[in-house]
Amino acid sequence: MQKFKKKIFYFKETWKNKPKPFKYNSYIAKKKKLENENAEEIRETSIQKTVFADKDGRKIYNKRKINELPHFIGQLTANLALPLACDHVFFNYEFFSGMLACSSTDDIMHSLR
Repeated sequence: MQKFKKKIFYFKETWKNKPKPFKYNSYIAKKKKLENENAEEIRETSIQKTVFADKDGRKIYNKRKINELPHFIGQLTANLALPLACDHVFFNYEFFSGMLACSSTDDIMHSLR
């Protein structure tokens, strides 16, 4: 369950320009001579856009996001999955139009199950 939440946060950019807490393992903490194993860092993550434009202005879709996001949302419990699916898939025009442009009907039906 935890790895699916991490994937959702990746696409939602939860930690964009914010310090993300994490914990070093004891070996690394000792090697770096840290007082404790807890730390926070700002990760310089890039934006996970759904649609890009090439130099001619044509739309290029982020197929990784389009293919993976519905699958990972579907692995969550219903009380978590439904609001995320509504916000990021079903009622997100860019995402849904990208899904229609990049996927076959069978693939779309399979990813929305």
